[in-house]
Amino acid sequence: MNNLLAQFIIIALIGGIIFTVKFLCSTIGEGDSGYRKLKKGNIHRASRKQRVGTYIMPTWEIQMLNDRGETVKKKPISFLPGKGFYIGSSEECDFVIKSPFISSKHAIIAEDENGYFIKDLNSKNKIRVKNEVVEEIDLRDGMLLYLANIPCRIVKEDPFAVFENMKEAKEKERIYDFTDTEPITRLR
Repeated sequence: MNNLLAQFIIIALIGGIIFTVKFLCSTIGEGDSGYRKLKKGNIHRASRKQRVGTYIMPTWEIQMLNDRGETVKKKPISFLPGKGFYIGSSEECDFVIKSPFISSKHAIIAEDENGYFIKDLNSKNKIRVKNEVVEEIDLRDGMLLYLANIPCRIVKEDPFAVFENMKEAKEKERIYDFTDTEPITRLR
């Protein structure tokens, strides 16, 4: 009887710990959980600190293109909060473009409360989007921009797309796998 009571107390304690951990994890991302919400005509987004919970960030990538629009160099955009992703001709930059038209620190990609953006760092040959010089612009998937005369594309990859492709591949594998002993459909 004493052993049974001890087991019950241990199970109750473990259940309490699990409940507490789940509760704490669910409250970390409270607010608007990183999703956009309409407030007084303006679009607001939760700060990075509020989006810590179970939010999976999409992967951004910068691609340098040649004259035919083919990717010749690419790199995922990643940085520590408050640092930024530097683009330029200097080896200190995160994405190095060797060209006499690119400044040593030409631009920075960073994140604020509205999302990711690219900002010119007072470069000589600027950033152009749709033939207009821009000082700062929000990133969009598939965006084409020119750093001086170098064409670059910004691509956003959905982290869940990988899982969808895996699911689709698994389904195709299952349909054509005749060695599987489990029936694909059951007859009733």
